[in-house]
Amino acid sequence: MTTNIAGTTAAGSSSNAAAAKANQQAFGSADFLSIMLSEITNQDPLNPSDTSKMVESMRQLQVLANTASEKFRADVTWAQQMVGQMVNVTQVVATPEQQQDMKDVGLNPDVGYGNKDIRIDGFRVIDQTVWVQAQDGKQYPIDNIKQVLNNRFDTDALAEISNRLLGMRVGYLSGIDGTTRKEGVVTGVGYDSDGKINLAVDGGYIRYDDVIAISVPTT
Repeated sequence: MTTNIAGTTAAGSSSNAAAAKANQQAFGSADFLSIMLSEITNQDPLNPSDTSKMVESMRQLQVLANTASEKFRADVTWAQQMVGQMVNVTQVVATPEQQQDMKDVGLNPDVGYGNKDIRIDGFRVIDQTVWVQAQDGKQYPIDNIKQVLNNRFDTDALAEISNRLLGMRVGYLSGIDGTTRKEGVVTGVGYDSDGKINLAVDGGYIRYDDVIAISVPTT
């Protein structure tokens, strides 16, 4: 994992969430009273403002602040959980001026109009927007994640499964209805065209998802 919250480690996410909550609470007290006092002080004495409408407007602002704060905390939690995962993301659409603004705050956006499959290597926060980072250093807003790919075509995941299963005897479900149990020794591991892991067993291929038992082969 490389870059995390605003130059801190992943453990700093809780402090950012706490800071966001503190800012939200501060808005609910000091800012509310300041705006209310300003409205009352500057109102027309012959046509006083309806304070109930002012209170309702402030309540709506507080709801918006609460919603934004909750989304931010959820985004940070999700980013922590997504590190190491394969995802499909949309590239960042931005003008040259917007790209420069992003670079000025230390971002390295992947600008374009397409989608990519990436492995998330880290994340960071800029102005309470969470950005995830790919292994090549390119970054994407977390809202640009369109699908979690469950390590599709991930060579690291494939190597891990190969180390565990090559030469092992597996029990698996087969048949049209998927209820026939068979056994065989795994001689190969690979991906099919849909990104699903297949195992070579007894001259054929089975789906990794169909394995229901693993044991050491007997000689």
